Amino acid sequence: MVNITPAGAASSLLQGSGLTKPTPGAGGTSFFDMLKSGVESVHDSQAKSEQLTTDALMGKADLTQVVQGVAKAEVMLQTMVSIRDRLLTAYQEIMNTRI
Repeated sequence: MVNITPAGAASSLLQGSGLTKPTPGAGGTSFFDMLKSGVESVHDSQAKSEQLTTDALMGKADLTQVVQGVAKAEVMLQTMVSIRDRLLTAYQEIMNTRI
């Protein structure tokens, strides 16, 4: 089984594009670091949701906690997919711009 980490997923986006990791701007954090943080947050939420589900099956967690955890993970994943889609759309518009 292939083990995919959030940091590796964000890094692979840059490797495939030929871009390098940018340095932090005036705000203190780079866009890459912000994206990496978001991916890690979604990954952590998914892992916590899976752990809650496992605990519920073993009788260690309340069903309400499981439903809340899964719902939170789902919303975070949908948000990250929406951000990805917007980034791809913006990239495509930039690439189609005539100079």
